[in-house]
Amino acid sequence: MLGFIVIFVFGLLLGSPFLLHGLMSWRIGAKDEAVAEWTLIGLIAFVGGILAAV
Repeated sequence: MLGFIVIFVFGLLLGSPFLLHGLMSWRIGAKDEAVAEWTLIGLIAFVGGILAAV
């Protein structure tokens, strides 16, 4: 149980900055490949942390 909590928190902490950076960059109009990669990495880590806890 503790392992799932650690993975969940790690996934959220790791994914949130990448996801927020990517989404804010999209919002201000920067639509290049690097922004898409940042958003994708953040989304994978964020969702991975949630799925690991389930």
